[in-house]
Amino acid sequence: MPSRAIIPTPVQRELSALSKRRSQLVEMMAKEKNRAKGILLPEIRKMTADTLRHLKGQIAKLDKMIAALIAREEDLAYKAARLCQLQGGAAITAGAVLAVLPELGTLNSRQVTSMAGLAPQPRDSGKFKGRRTIGGGRAAARKALYMASLTAARRNPKLKALYDRLVAKGKPKKLALTAVMRQLLTVMNSLIKNPDFTLA
Repeated sequence: MPSRAIIPTPVQRELSALSKRRSQLVEMMAKEKNRAKGILLPEIRKMTADTLRHLKGQIAKLDKMIAALIAREEDLAYKAARLCQLQGGAAITAGAVLAVLPELGTLNSRQVTSMAGLAPQPRDSGKFKGRRTIGGGRAAARKALYMASLTAARRNPKLKALYDRLVAKGKPKKLALTAVMRQLLTVMNSLIKNPDFTLA
């Protein structure tokens, strides 16, 4: 059964725009910090520090705008509250995921992982059986889930156990984190889809 993409509402488009801009600024800030490491001239170091302060302020402003938008929309507020029940979950993560995956809670686990491009895809040709890899879907969703999974793999007991178990088996850390992303998304989907679903 194919995934059903939702036609964005004006509110969803606003959340998407705010979240996208926040992501852009976070990326700009990371690049500016890296560039700052090689700067020797005090004048330029000061300019860089000013730029970083400005970017940090803009990100903080966007955080408030995203939080206000979610708070005033009953459906978004409910979904965000459910997602924040995850250990390591935060309002920023919830907003980012809901912005790129408004279908969350309306699909089954296979559909939602496929939509996010996290479902393993075969790379077979004839008798040749290639490695299964992820891809396709929404790159922005994978990016949001990647950041969330970095925290979840440390703070969420079940997801940390999954990550540690795979690494202990010799799996590459990137593959283990991808497994965490896939499981995290499945849990997020269940939290919104089923009001009776708990993390116990």
